[in-house]
Amino acid sequence: MSVASQHALITAKQAVVSSPVCLVNPALCMARKSRGEPIQCPNRHRAGSRFCGKHSNTTQLVDGSRRSQKTSPIQSAKSAPMPAPSPQIQKRESAEKSTGFQPITHLDYFRDPGCSKLSCADVTRNYRYYQLDKYRSSPMEPSSRRSGLSGFIRTLANCVLHADAIIRLQRAVRRNRVRISAYNRGIAALSPLTQCNNTEDFFSFDLLTEINPRYLFTYKDLDGFHYGFHIHSFIELINRGSENPYNRAPIPMTVADRARKYMQILTTWERLDSKTVHNAVAAGVNLLQQKQGTCKLPMKALAKLKLTNVFQKIDFLGYQTDMDWLYEKSALVLNNFIKALYRTWTFQLGISDDMKQRILPDQTEFDSITDEAYRGSLLKLNKHRILTRILDILDKMLHPDLDQDTQHVVAIMIIHSLYYIEPRRVFISNPWLD
Repeated sequence: MSVASQHALITAKQAVVSSPVCLVNPALCMARKSRGEPIQCPNRHRAGSRFCGKHSNTTQLVDGSRRSQKTSPIQSAKSAPMPAPSPQIQKRESAEKSTGFQPITHLDYFRDPGCSKLSCADVTRNYRYYQLDKYRSSPMEPSSRRSGLSGFIRTLANCVLHADAIIRLQRAVRRNRVRISAYNRGIAALSPLTQCNNTEDFFSFDLLTEINPRYLFTYKDLDGFHYGFHIHSFIELINRGSENPYNRAPIPMTVADRARKYMQILTTWERLDSKTVHNAVAAGVNLLQQKQGTCKLPMKALAKLKLTNVFQKIDFLGYQTDMDWLYEKSALVLNNFIKALYRTWTFQLGISDDMKQRILPDQTEFDSITDEAYRGSLLKLNKHRILTRILDILDKMLHPDLDQDTQHVVAIMIIHSLYYIEPRRVFISNPWLD
């Protein structure tokens, strides 16, 4: 292609972008979507008017002209004042006025696609103006900022030119998400939760009505009843090979496959949402990760799940336990429990070395956490992380390969250690401690 042809193509592209007439659709509202770029409002105009209800009082048209509009006193009283810009925007605008800096827009892309005419200082200013480092896990090197800025402006130009198509695509994606979620979640997406035979989740003990609808999973078992779970808890049940905790019936393979498929879909959705929102807490989302087929629960939920599993083993041996003895305890209390457990394990119960080897063949982890407890470095960790490490050790001590007598020794050792942090409540439940 000759230089003249290239120049003509660039000139034509500039005309398409810069001419607001090319972007006007007479079936839509004739006002601008925003005050900045000449983008037409995507809403349809009302009957007998050229504008939608949102822009019924606007004075700036999409073609750049202004219309004269008489506003009645009643409309003036009802019209709310424009909100003040945020401090960040005010600071940015004041910096622009003081330095005379003008950021590049999508209109500059066709004139200089590679941003080669910009100086290094202008590239850095535009890069900071559009906050491109905010969407990266690590800051981009200064030498790569020019290409990153060029890619961003190219994307911006494409979005402006195809705004209507992007809106239709977003609408289709949202509808597809709703359809996929409704299919995989069961009756939870279609009917009230009163049809579920249970009212709370088995592992987390959260009421079904309080679980985020996105993570609520229900299915109809062979007995004809519906059961609801948090998707994290249900995946954990499947990975453990457990039965339905409410009717002790095996979980059907079709239901397990549907739950795993929905978990994969949720993982993909939340990975995409995290790139857009950049704040999982503000979005009400707990980021999911899936490694080697095992769902990684949030630390608090994982600690509660492991505590339930350990205390169920102790209850099965005939002793009385309560989750409140350990759950939600401070880091200092958990640190004292580790010390009490180590003292009981070492000399207070008189456990022989041979039995210790059978109970815990590898004592490296136990020795490590005990050393951290006595040095005080354990207090720097989150309390749920400390509790998770403790429960991992207790779960290994209560492994089912031990004989019945050895399991009773381990259970008594754990209850003796709990007595040091909750003496009154532990003694009431287990009066044989006297």
